[in-house]
Amino acid sequence: MNSDSEDKFSTQPDKSFKVAIPSENLIAVLAVPTLLGLAGAKAAFPILESLGKSCEEVFRGARLPGLNFPKQVPEEQE
Repeated sequence: MNSDSEDKFSTQPDKSFKVAIPSENLIAVLAVPTLLGLAGAKAAFPILESLGKSCEEVFRGARLPGLNFPKQVPEEQE
């Protein structure tokens, strides 16, 4: 009975699932998405920069029409 409890709580790692992938293959597989991401970011930067400048112009109000508010006449106090 003592051996059963030792088997349940053993500190040995489970060796049933083992995948051996060489590091050269991992580097080759991960290099392509990394380079594509860097190229995409480099291409997206000018687009985002021009979008930011146009939004800044809109929020600055240079292209917005002026609003004519009617002058308020103070009411006579009773």
